[in-house]
Amino acid sequence: MKLSEYISPLLLDQNLVKSFSEMNGKWYEETIHSESKLYTLILVPSELCNLHCKYCYETTKNSTHMDISLARKLIKEYFEILPIDNILKIELRGGEPLLEFDFIKKICEWTFENYKSNNYYFYAVTNGTCFSSSDCRSWFFKYRDKIKLPLSIDGTKKTHNSNRDNSFELIDIDFFLKTWKNAYTYTTVLPENSADIFENLLFLTQKGFTVRANFEFAQTWTDDNIITCVQQLHKLADEILKKRIKQRLNLFSCYGFIDFTENSDEDRQHMLNCNAGHRRFIYTPDGKKYPCHTLVPSAFNHYGVNNEVIFEKLYNDVLNPPDCCQCYYYYLCYICVGFSMSYANDYKWRNKSFCEITRIRTFLSAYYWGKKIENNIATKKLSDEEKYIAKKIYTLYKAENLIE
Repeated sequence: MKLSEYISPLLLDQNLVKSFSEMNGKWYEETIHSESKLYTLILVPSELCNLHCKYCYETTKNSTHMDISLARKLIKEYFEILPIDNILKIELRGGEPLLEFDFIKKICEWTFENYKSNNYYFYAVTNGTCFSSSDCRSWFFKYRDKIKLPLSIDGTKKTHNSNRDNSFELIDIDFFLKTWKNAYTYTTVLPENSADIFENLLFLTQKGFTVRANFEFAQTWTDDNIITCVQQLHKLADEILKKRIKQRLNLFSCYGFIDFTENSDEDRQHMLNCNAGHRRFIYTPDGKKYPCHTLVPSAFNHYGVNNEVIFEKLYNDVLNPPDCCQCYYYYLCYICVGFSMSYANDYKWRNKSFCEITRIRTFLSAYYWGKKIENNIATKKLSDEEKYIAKKIYTLYKAENLIE
């Protein structure tokens, strides 16, 4: 199916888009590229988990635990190499990281005591089922400004239980909303959930969460799935534009089409958008270093390749196929070389059914912002930011030959 058939409900009026062409707001690129100053150190206290989620990619977990002294040593090393004006994100992963609350408590308090600056923060995504202890709750409440703890939840009880091992009723949703002022979720959308997108995201936003919705890139997305996604997301956008729902969704972020670029002469064959193995590293409980969480042994069959060779390949091999390098959506794509290696033993393999998901998300964002800007044009209340966004929408439409 052609792109235009997928996105036809999301297309803005040609005359409106043409009117965006002359808008030149002064909004600087660095406002949307904070990732360029972020170093990520990922520690895995253990790979243990209390759930068996449908789409989990960690299939060979072991029961090894990371030693506290090793964690302290690694944190110290990364503070020493952190460039001036950069931020260190210390991410705690599992399994379910909150099963190792004693480890988290000790390593965080040691860091708070030894590093008084504001150039770092702790981060862990949790399934939300491990807060039975009042000590645990009060500790996170005390340090809520130093630790980001998004909740992994996929929507209503029906969808969440289907995806995540019947765990919905084990989650104290109110705890997250009361503890973190801007509590947000990691919400995964599977092809089989596409007809329930509106219901699931509405449920979470009305609860008060800011929702980071991710479409599962390891799945096969059929034409029917994608068309259903468009219908559901279009409905959601219109409800927000009519101010019936608060805008608490990453799906309507302007970052998508702002990062949209026409083809350039960059060496895209060797580039990774995720910083794996460059500014992002993970250490398993035994202290071994890997480029990212999709390339650790619990998630990836290394085919007998040792760590040094993996890093060497990420630094020097061709990682992206020619058609990806020529794609307008290169910077928006959820490329995962770890998944490609696990699935096909080839860094350059891509799940092509996911390409259209990237495109419809881009046009969804453009539709939302285009409609919002259209309303402001009538009242002559356009900000510099909106003018900048409008010009980028024009660039997107022009590159796809959707306007004359």
